[in-house]
Amino acid sequence: MRDMESIPVATADRAVIGTIELMDIDYPFNYNIGEAKMVLKTTNATTELNKVKAVIENNNGKINLVSIVSKHFAVIPNQLIM
Repeated sequence: MRDMESIPVATADRAVIGTIELMDIDYPFNYNIGEAKMVLKTTNATTELNKVKAVIENNNGKINLVSIVSKHFAVIPNQLIM
């Protein structure tokens, strides 16, 4: 597993100005929800955020970031809903 997931910050009509990096990804939850330290790096500054939650997809060892979610994001198992 990689320690860092880097995402370019850009849109189709704008240039890349930096990257968002998730570092020290930890899986204290079930259901592919992880916590990580998030760092925004630009040419002028580096901003470090405290722990964020992220939905991670693991396909045979290839790890992909699905979404960065709210700290209040929770997964409720189907058994509890029924």
